[in-house]
Amino acid sequence: AAVPAHAPVRTLPAVRRTLLASIATLFALATVALFFAARSYGQGAADRSYDHLLRASALSMADSVAFVQGRWQVDLPYAALDLLAMAPQDRAFYRIAGPDEATITGYADLPRPPATLAAGDAEGLQPVFFTASYRGAPMRFVAVPRSIAGGPGSGRFWVQVGQTRQARDALAGDIVWRATAAIAVLMACVFGLLWLGVDRSLRPLAQLQRELLERDAADLRPVASPVPRELA
Repeated sequence: AAVPAHAPVRTLPAVRRTLLASIATLFALATVALFFAARSYGQGAADRSYDHLLRASALSMADSVAFVQGRWQVDLPYAALDLLAMAPQDRAFYRIAGPDEATITGYADLPRPPATLAAGDAEGLQPVFFTASYRGAPMRFVAVPRSIAGGPGSGRFWVQVGQTRQARDALAGDIVWRATAAIAVLMACVFGLLWLGVDRSLRPLAQLQRELLERDAADLRPVASPVPRELA
């Protein structure tokens, strides 16, 4: 007997739901992965931007250190402080230490660079960046080693500058928010296009379904509607 035209047939909707659910799951996983990638990139970009300011400030201070007539002399340049003022909501601290690790000027209780980093970069006199907590706040530090040859003041001294992370965290958050918004819009557009593609791909199956529902079960004539190769 022919199947009544009004009989509920859920095969095609089930196929559509299965396809779209699978695609949506993949998109959700991809969105989460891209979010974490954007967050990592945003934090790295913010750190690189403000690390340049820290290093420039420390190098400027290092150029002002001299050992004259048996005494260390430091004439802090205004340019070094102006660089740190580019993040007005943050607090900045510095310390200049002589070859004997004694503090020449600045905050004597600043966290010291990790021993492994300091030892690894000291020979090349490269700046050492590290993160530590100071006065209850997470901070980013740079320590710049410099050497003085000859005389009683010969040896290596350190210029250390630190800054709280409010400005760089705000910049990282802004980068992440913008990247996430762009990713969400892109994913929504692509999913919409895939939705239309799935619907278009299932049209031959829907046409075949309608034709079979309209004919008698004993009707063995060839199907008039073109069918996909998988259904031939």
